[in-house]
Amino acid sequence: MVRELYLEWGGKRSYVLVVMMWARKMFVRYWGYLALAVAVLGAVEQLAVSAVLVLAGLAFVYLLLLAPLWCGAATREGLACRNNSHGLLLGCWIREHKWQRLKQAFVPARWGELGRSLFGSVKDCLATISAVIAIGTAAAAAIGHL
Repeated sequence: MVRELYLEWGGKRSYVLVVMMWARKMFVRYWGYLALAVAVLGAVEQLAVSAVLVLAGLAFVYLLLLAPLWCGAATREGLACRNNSHGLLLGCWIREHKWQRLKQAFVPARWGELGRSLFGSVKDCLATISAVIAIGTAAAAAIGHL
């Protein structure tokens, strides 16, 4: 049986509800990228500096701790873990993977591994570059205000 892409609402079929539910799901999952886009646009259009700083800061925290990415931690087989994780600095549900990237950030001997894991996949590259853009946007807004 094929699942229909509509919902019954008030006795009528509604494709709009399906689209709205999908849009809400995507917004909840990727809101940090939207905040970054608004912050960059606000910096270009001379929006209030405090608004740009808050939006860029929220986007940066989202990218570090909440963005849906792959874990990327080294497994016992030497491969990258493909479990879902949250943010650039946190790993997946496996205890050994949980803080591996965060530890790599503070141990100079492991910075090479951190660089490879931050650019390991397309999603990781996008999140890493977006985090750098968030820092740059906040810095430009703060310096431009002086």
